[in-house]
Amino acid sequence: MNEVITLVGGTTTVNDIGDEVEVEAKVDVFARVKSVGASYKLQAMAVGIRPKYRFVLQDRYDYNGQEKVEYEGKTFRVVDTYRGEDQSIELTVAEV
Repeated sequence: MNEVITLVGGTTTVNDIGDEVEVEAKVDVFARVKSVGASYKLQAMAVGIRPKYRFVLQDRYDYNGQEKVEYEGKTFRVVDTYRGEDQSIELTVAEV
């Protein structure tokens, strides 16, 4: 089942007086939500990371290195990515 997630990343722009300003950019994309496997979860927890979800985006070009994901009113940080053999990309996220 596809869900809508929001990818959150920062971009730098120049304001009216010439100062560089960081602006938060959000993009909504469709993703399939999967659970994190027990083996992966245990390995991540051993180094202090608590992975929560895996999001599979059908088109890897939907993802441009964003560091955060918003889903169901919560913010998560991207801790790992995996590029599939097809055009998909998988994002593993942990709660912020």
